Amino acid sequence: MADIVSDECADVKKRKPDTTQCSLIATKSLFDAKLPPELKLKIFSYLNQREKGQCMFVSTEWNSIIRSPELWQHVNLREFRLCYGHDDTSGSTQGYDGPDTAMDTSSYSQCTQQCYGSYINRIENYISFLIDIQPKVKRLEFSFDLIEDNWMATVDRLFHLNMSELRYADINWRDTPTKPSYLSSPNQNLNDVKYKTRRRCRKFLNFLEEFVEEAPNLQSLVIPFEWSSRSMKALLSLKRLKNLALEKYFVFQRPVQEVFNSLGQMPCLERLVLEIWTPSSADMSKYSIISPSLRYLDLSQCRGFYLQSVDLPLLEVFIDERKPWNGPLTFPSQINLPCIGNILREGAPKLLRINTSVITSMESEAVEAILKTICPCRHHKSSITM
Repeated sequence: MADIVSDECADVKKRKPDTTQCSLIATKSLFDAKLPPELKLKIFSYLNQREKGQCMFVSTEWNSIIRSPELWQHVNLREFRLCYGHDDTSGSTQGYDGPDTAMDTSSYSQCTQQCYGSYINRIENYISFLIDIQPKVKRLEFSFDLIEDNWMATVDRLFHLNMSELRYADINWRDTPTKPSYLSSPNQNLNDVKYKTRRRCRKFLNFLEEFVEEAPNLQSLVIPFEWSSRSMKALLSLKRLKNLALEKYFVFQRPVQEVFNSLGQMPCLERLVLEIWTPSSADMSKYSIISPSLRYLDLSQCRGFYLQSVDLPLLEVFIDERKPWNGPLTFPSQINLPCIGNILREGAPKLLRINTSVITSMESEAVEAILKTICPCRHHKSSITM
C-alpha cells in the first residue's frame, strides 16, 4: 500500500496542481487499493462531524463505512451553527452546516425564526441518526438552556445512546448561545425570576441524577453547578471522576460547608476548577476544602469566595487571584481574612506551583511577591480597592 501511495504522490508532484485531480487520485489510491476495513475507519476518524456527513453521499461504500458506530463516539452538538448564510436576494439560507463553514458574521443579523427552527431540526435529525446506529459515546458536548428554551426533551433522547463508556462531558445546560437574542423572553419581574430559578434547579437536579446514572464511568466533567446536597450526592456516585470543573449557575451562590466536605469522598479526584460567586460582606463565608487525592486546584474564576483552610496532602498546583468585591463598601478594619500563604503551608505540604511560579520554599521572597497579588489578608492587602 505504501508503494502505491508514494507512486501516486510522486506523479502528482510532476503535474500542475489540481485540487479535483488530487482528490480523485487520493480516492483511487486509498479506496481502490483494497485497504482493510479497519484502516478505512481510521482514515475517516480524522474527519469532523460535518465532513463525515458530507462523505456519506459520495458512494454506497462510503455511506456504509461512515455509518459505523466507531466513528461517532464523540458527540459535539456545539459544532452545529444557527445557520450558514443568506443569499443577497431571497434571504434564504444556503450551504451546509458545520464548524468550518465560512460566513460573514453580519449575516446573522438577517436570521429569522425559521433559521432557529431549522437549527433545531438539524439537531433532532442528528440525534435520530445516532440513535439509529447506536455508538458507544465517549465524549459529549452541548450548550442548551434545557429548561427555558425547551431543550430538555431533545437532550433526553441522548439517553437512548450507550453512555456506559462516556469518559468526558462538557455540558452547558444554562444557556443556548446559538439562540438569536430577539427570541429571548422580555424583562421579567423579580417574582418571575425567583420562580424560574427554583424551577430550573429542580429540573437540573432531575437531569443530573439521570445523567450520572447513565454515565457511571465518567472521568471528566465540566458543568454549571447548583450547589445543594442533592446535586453533590449525584456527583459522589461518579466513583471514577478525575477532573471536575464546576461553573457558576447564576450570579450569586452561597454554598454550605457540607458540600465541600463531600469532596473528600471522591477517591479519584485529581483536578478541581471552581467558579463560585458569593455576595461579599463583613461577615462573609469562608470555606475549607478537603481531599486526599486532589493535585490541582483552580479558584481563579471565583468571586467573593475565600478559604478558611485546606487539607490537601497531594496538592501540587494552586491557581488563584484576588477576588473583586461583590457587596457594599466596607472599611478594611472590618475585614479579617486568613492568609493564603499560611493556609497552604499548613494544608498543602507537597505544593510545587502557585499560578505560574515554581515553589521551592513557602518562605521564599518569590512566594511573598505572589501572595501580595492574590492574598486578601490584612498583611498582603491593606485596602479593599481592587
